Amino acid sequence: MRGRLRHRVTALALLLLLSVQLPVWASDEQVEPEAVWNEDDIELDIDQMLSDYTSDFHQFDLNSDGLVDALEVRASFEELHKEELYTFFRFADSDFDGTVSLPEYIDYLLASEEDD
Repeated sequence: MRGRLRHRVTALALLLLLSVQLPVWASDEQVEPEAVWNEDDIELDIDQMLSDYTSDFHQFDLNSDGLVDALEVRASFEELHKEELYTFFRFADSDFDGTVSLPEYIDYLLASEEDD
């Protein structure tokens, strides 16, 4: 599971690096991507993103058992429709045990960002 997460984070970092838009004036000059966005910046952004995801997960995990179930999601998002709740669990609960673990939650969010 950790290897798959590292692969997705690396892919996300590469997408971020490749999506950097250089200004028009830079076309006459040789500007290295590292001058605009370096590895340390990407590493910090990824660390911050994972920290945010982890913090969010722990807020949803109301009984602190390391898993989020449908009742906890409903309590956190009262306005969530049944269809949205079902869709979330359909995609996030990769082992189909009725709960979402932190790794499943992070995988779900990373996959969602890739789809955007």
